[in-house]
Amino acid sequence: MFTLAGSVALGYIHPIAIILVAIFAVGFSTTAVAGERQRGTLEVVLARPVSRRVLYATLLVSLLLFLGIVLAASIVGTVVGSAIAGVLDELPIDRLPVLWLNGLLLWGAFGAIGLAASVSFDRLTPALGVTVAIVVVSYFLQILGSLWPDAAGLQRYSLFHYLAASDVLAGITNVAGLLLLAAVGAIAIAWAEIVFPRRDLAAPS
Repeated sequence: MFTLAGSVALGYIHPIAIILVAIFAVGFSTTAVAGERQRGTLEVVLARPVSRRVLYATLLVSLLLFLGIVLAASIVGTVVGSAIAGVLDELPIDRLPVLWLNGLLLWGAFGAIGLAASVSFDRLTPALGVTVAIVVVSYFLQILGSLWPDAAGLQRYSLFHYLAASDVLAGITNVAGLLLLAAVGAIAIAWAEIVFPRRDLAAPS
């Protein structure tokens, strides 16, 4: 915490930083389809010669692009701030791409969950509620386990536990953790790919 790398790692998992990224990961993903259904505009989109799978793939790529840009901007800000403060030589710049990837896999997993919820409901409220609940419970388990030694075992059930910013900046890469985040995202994507094309989209009421 009293080193540059420690400060950067702390900032990466700070509640404010998490809320800002969650706006894109959760807000965009949950409104992408469920919001359109609620407004009655999804039928207009699907009336075009575009399959549901193509529509979903477009939304997923857009989500990952947004998240990638936001996380890259955060890292660029860290580099610029370190340079201005004259401590750039203390920053392990070669580890920043791994840190970016770690963040993208985490928030990509949450975003994929949000899209899966979005294609599963006709209203925004349940899609948003399910996704936010998963994010909040995951964060709660991580914080609880870090503050209460007896609950440390709960951290492994939190996706935030695998955002190992301090380890990454220290030169340690948890490959298993990265693969787990990728697997969660893949499962959510598979769910959406199965559910969305098979849904009977009745007229909104």
